[in-house]
Amino acid sequence: MTEKIKLTMTVTWEYEPNKEDYDEGMTIEQMAEFDATQPEAPSIIRGEGKYSDVKWEITGREYKNE
Repeated sequence: MTEKIKLTMTVTWEYEPNKEDYDEGMTIEQMAEFDATQPEAPSIIRGEGKYSDVKWEITGREYKNE
C-alpha cells in the first residue's frame, strides 16, 4: 500500500453571496443550505477560509504483528 497523508480540519468561510448565482427569490437561509449541500466546493477547500483544528494521520501503512 502507498502511504498517504490525511488532513482533517475545520474551515470557516464567511462571504456575501452573489444573488445572481442562485435561483430567483431564494432567501439567504436557502442560499446557505444550497451552498452547504454541494458535493464539491473547491473554492472553500482551497480558498481564503480560516483553518482550525487541523489534525493529521498517515494512512496506507502495512503493519506486521511479530
